[in-house]
Amino acid sequence: MDSGLTTVRCPSANCIAELAFEDVCAAAAADRALVERYDSLLLRQALGSDTSFVWCKNTSCGSGQFHPDGVAAPIITCRRCGSKSCFQHDVVWHDGFTCSEYDAHRRPVNIDTADYLRRYTKVCPHCSRMVEKIDGCDHMVCVRPGGCGSEFCWVCLADWTPIRTYGNSRHNVGCRHYRTDDQPAVNNYDYDSD
Repeated sequence: MDSGLTTVRCPSANCIAELAFEDVCAAAAADRALVERYDSLLLRQALGSDTSFVWCKNTSCGSGQFHPDGVAAPIITCRRCGSKSCFQHDVVWHDGFTCSEYDAHRRPVNIDTADYLRRYTKVCPHCSRMVEKIDGCDHMVCVRPGGCGSEFCWVCLADWTPIRTYGNSRHNVGCRHYRTDDQPAVNNYDYDSD
């Protein structure tokens, strides 16, 4: 749970079942701080899915609040610490700039960012969140909170559950990891499980 994941899977070999909240809390009951962190992560995930809820951008605050007016009233003042943030841009308030001026100022940066995203990220096939691969194997997880928790192949975007269960024949045809049961492993290493 240190990585921020909220989905906890059964620790038994070859079992992919997700544990219920009560089971996770019971298993971690001896470590109250761990249970509180898990509960906090679940709360953040639930609140994060509500488009009118915003977290304070002051990194030392940690509070959040509902802002039902949305972009019609873009300045949010945190009720806890008083810090101001921008609802439209999800950043600390851009003093001296209206939202339109801030957009114009950021446009060149956005072009560079879009180019980077096009080159180094892919869209999760389940929730459409951008996922970046930094290193390691091609077994990807759309990390929670924020992501959906689904697992897929970086190369062909195939769902990883059938790959884990039935092997590399479940990759999309054309993927470098795809092979039928009678084909040898690609690149001298096996991707059947991860």
